[in-house]
Amino acid sequence: MSWQLDFKSLNTQTSTSILSVFELNRSVRALFESHYDWVWVEGEISNFNAPSSGHWYFTLKDEKAQVRCAMFRNRNIRIKQIPDNGEKVRLRGKVSLYEGKGEYQLIVEHIESSGFGSHQIAFEKLKQKLFEEGLFSHEKKKLIPDYINNIGLITSLNGAVIEDILKTLKRRCPLVEVNVIPVAVQGERAVIEICDAFEKIGRWKNQGLINFDTIILARGGGSIEDLSAFNDETLARTIFSCNIPVVSAIGHEVDVSISDLVSDLRAATPTAAAELVSRDQSIWKKALNNNSIGLEKNIRSRILAIRAETEHLKKRLRHPKHLLQDQSQKTDQLEQILIKEINKVIELETLRMANLQKKLLSISPILKIVELKNTLGNSKNLLTRTTQQKLSLIKAKLSYTIKILDAINPERILARGYAILTMLDGKVVESRSDVKNGLPLIAETAIGKLHLHASHWEEKTED
Repeated sequence: MSWQLDFKSLNTQTSTSILSVFELNRSVRALFESHYDWVWVEGEISNFNAPSSGHWYFTLKDEKAQVRCAMFRNRNIRIKQIPDNGEKVRLRGKVSLYEGKGEYQLIVEHIESSGFGSHQIAFEKLKQKLFEEGLFSHEKKKLIPDYINNIGLITSLNGAVIEDILKTLKRRCPLVEVNVIPVAVQGERAVIEICDAFEKIGRWKNQGLINFDTIILARGGGSIEDLSAFNDETLARTIFSCNIPVVSAIGHEVDVSISDLVSDLRAATPTAAAELVSRDQSIWKKALNNNSIGLEKNIRSRILAIRAETEHLKKRLRHPKHLLQDQSQKTDQLEQILIKEINKVIELETLRMANLQKKLLSISPILKIVELKNTLGNSKNLLTRTTQQKLSLIKAKLSYTIKILDAINPERILARGYAILTMLDGKVVESRSDVKNGLPLIAETAIGKLHLHASHWEEKTED
């Protein structure tokens, strides 16, 4: 390639022949197209766009780089299957430059599929994993409150997103409070900063500093690469574990990220997110007016009813003086009746007490008590004599038993000159079979123990 020669030719122009931007871009395009023949390139499709013109515009990328591509209608019309984002393809095209924007690009003539790219495969794999774990389940999604007073907005301070959301909220519901937590929405720090923002919101709530009714996670449109932070597993689990309802507004309406799927509610755009979490103040005013009219009617109706009831009670109401007179007269009447009844009761009780006194005198227990005392004295004397006789008999039997036990006491037997013959283990010798010649024995006497050895056994003979 003779790149040097061509650039030298451009540099040889004099200061008087200044190029316009268009002329410069045309010259660079000519360089590209003259020094590159048709090339085959393999990569992964992203940011695919097919406007009404019929032309296709997309990005072809791999792990290290990317390039813009254009395939015009007269070429893509022969392609039966429209490529998808994430699909890995092989294409044939010419290196060129789009003069209007000065963008290097490939003009594609032919395209064929070679499977799905690594980015798309990773996306689908993570999507399936989180789905199986239930992170996308509708049953686990939290409801957005009907009335929202405080919103936590996680987004970048740069761009139109934050302005669109704040304008929408101010227009629809100017009283709602919005706390912006600024974060990076793309790049290496994006996931870390967004997760930190959710952690801050949770900590503020636990400390009682700020209690958000809902959280909006927002980002404007961009390429698949720009939205990659919102397809991160860590961020997805952070959103799922958040105990505050989360509204996701990531990219354009056609962009669907993992964060959209795991959030409690997905909005097509950031503006739509602001509309979803706010009530239009005009609706509030209309409802307030209707409620005010209804309340006024109810109050008037209630006042009229109270007035009518008051008039009715007023007519039935008597002067307290008349009531006191009536009550005084009733009290006097009740007093007289009470006195008569008390006198009747006294007379009846007096008569009953007299009758009971007569009966008591006729059945006096004094004679019975004297008779019982005599009987009790006789029984006491009899019991005393019987007890003494029994005790004397028991003492005699006890004395006899003591004499018998004393007579057979082993110690008394030993004192009369007898001995108890035992073996070393303390077993008493009871028969000849217990003793063998030379066997050591012990003879226990009244004065001590005598150790012996058996030498000869002499049988006892009958006289």
